[in-house]
Amino acid sequence: MQRAALQATSSRRRSRFRRRWDLLGLLVLLLAALPPELLRPKILTLIPNPGYMDDDWRLDSAFKASQGIWLGRDVAFTRGPLFQWLSSLPARHMGLSTGSVYATWHTLLTYLVIVQLWLAVWLLLPEQPGWARGLLWLLLCVFWSPSLRVTSVILLFALFLRGGYAVAEMRTKAWLAGAFPPVLCGAAFLLSTDTGIYGVVTLLVVTVALGFEFRTDRSALVRLGRALPVMAASSVVVLLAMNSLLASAFSFRYWGNAFAVVDTYRWATPSPMTEPATVRLVITLLGGAAVFLLCSVLKARSGKQVTSRAGFLLAGGALCLMLMQNAIVRSDESHVRAALLGVVLLSGVILVAGEQLASVAGMLLVVAFSLAFGGLPKGRFASMELEEVAFSPSLVHNLVAQLRQPLTACPAGFAEFDGACFPSDFAALQKSVAAFLQQHSDARDSIAIFPYQTRYGLAARRPVAGGLLQAYTASGPYLAQVEIAGLQRAAPAAALYFPDPDPNQLLGGNFKRWRDTDRSLPIDGIANFTRAPEVWFWMQSHYRSGQLISPGVLGLVRDDARAGSISIQTRSLDVPSRTFAVTAQDSEFDLGMVETASRADFLRLTLTVHYPLWWHLCKLQQMKLEVARADGSREALYLVLPPNTSTQVWVYPWNPPDLANYFDSNEAMWRNPARSGIVGLRLLSGPLDWASLRPDWIRVEAVDAITVSMAQTPATDAVPGR
Repeated sequence: MQRAALQATSSRRRSRFRRRWDLLGLLVLLLAALPPELLRPKILTLIPNPGYMDDDWRLDSAFKASQGIWLGRDVAFTRGPLFQWLSSLPARHMGLSTGSVYATWHTLLTYLVIVQLWLAVWLLLPEQPGWARGLLWLLLCVFWSPSLRVTSVILLFALFLRGGYAVAEMRTKAWLAGAFPPVLCGAAFLLSTDTGIYGVVTLLVVTVALGFEFRTDRSALVRLGRALPVMAASSVVVLLAMNSLLASAFSFRYWGNAFAVVDTYRWATPSPMTEPATVRLVITLLGGAAVFLLCSVLKARSGKQVTSRAGFLLAGGALCLMLMQNAIVRSDESHVRAALLGVVLLSGVILVAGEQLASVAGMLLVVAFSLAFGGLPKGRFASMELEEVAFSPSLVHNLVAQLRQPLTACPAGFAEFDGACFPSDFAALQKSVAAFLQQHSDARDSIAIFPYQTRYGLAARRPVAGGLLQAYTASGPYLAQVEIAGLQRAAPAAALYFPDPDPNQLLGGNFKRWRDTDRSLPIDGIANFTRAPEVWFWMQSHYRSGQLISPGVLGLVRDDARAGSISIQTRSLDVPSRTFAVTAQDSEFDLGMVETASRADFLRLTLTVHYPLWWHLCKLQQMKLEVARADGSREALYLVLPPNTSTQVWVYPWNPPDLANYFDSNEAMWRNPARSGIVGLRLLSGPLDWASLRPDWIRVEAVDAITVSMAQTPATDAVPGR
C-alpha cells in the first residue's frame, strides 16, 4: 500500500515535470543569456567591428539616460523611454562606460523577448504538454530572430484574444478586460512608436474578429460590448498619463514628433529585398496561408482550442499581414526573418495544437521548415538590431569560457578605450576626438554631431544636443525644425562633422577600414547632406573649422558671427516646369541642357512625386538625379522624397569630402578650382525590388543653382535651417 502510494506520488511528480518542461527551458535560457561582464565587472569587452551606425545611438541613448535625458520627452526617436531605460539599466548599474554598454545593452531586452515569446506560446497552447510548447518556443528563438517590437505585438495579440474569450464566456469581468488593453498599448508606445501603433491596430483587429465570431451569440456580444466604454475611458486616462509623463497633460508634442518619425521612416529608409529573402518571404507566406486555410476548413466549427476558433484565425491572419510591413520597408534578411515570426509562430501553434499524433507530426513540420528557411544561429545572442535574439547551444559554453578565462588585457592589434578593446586605430581616434571635445567645451556643455556618430558624447562625457537622437534622421521640414530647435536651445560649444567619402577612394579594403572606424557613409546610397540639408546649413552658419582630427573627422568650434555673414544666392536654371507621366518601372526624364558655372555650390530641385493611395502598403521607388558635366563625366545622385508632397531636394553635385571645406573661415578654401561645370540633368526613377510601387507622375516645378558666400551684406535668400 505504501509502495503504491510512493509510486503514485513519483508518477505525479514526473507528470508535473513533463508539463513544466518549457518553464525549465525558459530558466536555462535566461541563465545562459547572462553576460559574463555582469558577473565579473573587470572583464573587457572585445569589439572587433565597431563601425555600425546603430552602435552610435545605442551608446548615446545610454549616456543620455545617465544624464536624465529621455527618449520621447527630450529627444524624438523611434524607440521610447521604457526601451531606453531597459537597455541602459545594467550598464548604469555597473558604472557607465563604452565597454559596459556594449556588454549589457541587450541583456534586459533579450530577457523580455524570451519571456514574451514564451508567454505567447503558453497562452495560445495551454492544453499542450510542456515539451511541445518548449520545443516550438526554442525553434523560434534559434531560427527566426525574434525582435522586441514583434514579440511585444504577438504577446498583445494573445492577451487581447484570451481576454476577449474570457469576457464572452463569463470567465472574467468586462470592466477588467476593458481597462487593461489601453494600459498595455501605452506600455508598447513607451517601448517604441511602431510597437504602440501595431498594438492599437491589433486591439482593433481582435475586437472586430471576436465580434464576427460571436455575431450569432447575443449574450456574448452584450458582454463584449460592456468592455468597450471602459476601454474608451481607460484610453483617455492612459493618454493623459503619458502626456504628463512626457510633457504635460494636455501637450501632444510627443505624439506629433513620434508619428512624424515613424511616417518619415516609411519613405526615407527603404532598402531592397535580396533574392534569398524574397524566397523565404514567399514560401513562408504560402505555407502559413495553407495552414490557416486548412485549419479554417477542418477545425473552425468543431474545435474547442483557441487556435481552431474563427476569431483566432481572422485576427491572426490580419496580424501576420500587418507584421509583414517591417519586411516591406527594411528588406534585409534580418528584418524579413523577424517580420515572418508572426506567420511561423501562429502557423506553428495551429500545427502543434492537435491530438498527440497530429501534434508530433505538426512539430516535425515546424522543425523541417525552420531548418530549411530560418536563419542559422551565430553562436551567441547576436543582433543586427538592438533587440533581436539569435540563440545557439554553444551559448553556455561561451559563457563558461569567458568566466574561466576573462579578457583583462586587449589582444594584439587592439587597444583599450573606456572599458572596451577596439582595433588600435579606432581606439586612438576615439581618444583624439574625446580630447578635442573636452578641450573646447566644459563638463556642463553639450556638443553637436553631424550626421550620426553620437557615440562620442559618451566618449567625451558630453551630451549630444538636438531634438532628434541623430541628425541624419531630420528628413523633411518638420523633423528638421525639431532637430534645429534642440540645437538652438542647447547652443553646443563644440561640434563634430563627418563628411561623406569620395566613392572612388573606398574600393576594396579601404571601405571596410572607413566603415569600421565609424566615418560617415551615405545611408542607403543617399548622401547625409541630402537627407538633412537644413541641419547642415544651421551647423555651417554657427561653427567654423577647429581641427582636422583625422581624415573624415572634422572638429568644429562655435562661431555665431558666421550666421550674419553667410549669404545664399539663388539662380533659377532654364528648366521648364513640367509633369512627366511614369509609364514604365525604369524611367528617364531629361530636364534639359543647363549652363551652371562651376562656382555654384548646390542644386535645389522642387519636385512632387505622386503615388496611388496604396503606397502605404508598398515601397517607394528609387529616385536619382543624373548630373552631366562639361568634361563628359556623369554621376547619379540619390534623392529622398516624401510621396504626394511638393518638396525641395538639395544635392551637393561635387566631391563629397569637399563639403567639409565650407566650415573654413576663408571662403577661398571652399571650392575646388578644378570643378567641371554642370551642363545637363536627368531624373531617373526605378524600383528597389519587386515591392516598389511605380508613381503615377513626377512634377518638376523648379531647378535652382545655389551659391553660398561669406559676406557682411544681408542674405539674398533664406539659408535653410537658420
